[in-house]
Amino acid sequence: VHAHFGVGAVYARSFARRHRRPLVVTFHGYDVPLLASPTRFLPQHLRYAMLGPRVLRDMTLGLCASSELKALLEAQGVPPEKLRVSRLGVDLERFRPGARDDDEVRVLMIGRFVEKKGFGFGLQGFAAAARERPALRLTIIGEGPLDGALRARAAALGIADRVTFTGSLEPAAVAARLATSHLLLAPSVVDREGNRESGLIVVKEASAAEVVPIGTWHGGIPE
Repeated sequence: VHAHFGVGAVYARSFARRHRRPLVVTFHGYDVPLLASPTRFLPQHLRYAMLGPRVLRDMTLGLCASSELKALLEAQGVPPEKLRVSRLGVDLERFRPGARDDDEVRVLMIGRFVEKKGFGFGLQGFAAAARERPALRLTIIGEGPLDGALRARAAALGIADRVTFTGSLEPAAVAARLATSHLLLAPSVVDREGNRESGLIVVKEASAAEVVPIGTWHGGIPE
């Protein structure tokens, strides 16, 4: 029985036990620090707070999307021999380089508009670079609760005319944007609840399209 995220493994565990099957859990990011966060006692996480330690005890194998997640699980007492780093891949046929405009430098940020993505820091960094490089243009693909705050931040930094918000796009459209862009910003951070990136997929997609990723030293980004 293979469960994705520790939160889902809480439900898979009872099924695996009932049918006497091995339990494999893939940990993706927020599910590991959540077990040590005070927010685990909020109503929406309480089941995981109560049963998550049993998942760690009973699972046959834990697959970790980054080395950092493996280290965090070991710190919570999971024996190293029960853990493996298993990085997520991308479809190399879908992400390929395309023709790029030499008259402007196209920069992308892609992801949900939430704290851990660090897009506010990305805007700040872009603004600093844009003062030196008039050809820089930034496109932000995604949506989320920080939409208004990010637009206001771009205006406050004086770069609103050089930043385009596209909203959420279909995967094919994202691949098309990557194919004609030069740089990807991945300014992720650990949020106040301990949520973090594991193996940030968009960095791999950018690399496959020969887009240069510029990221923080965070989670699985260095890997």
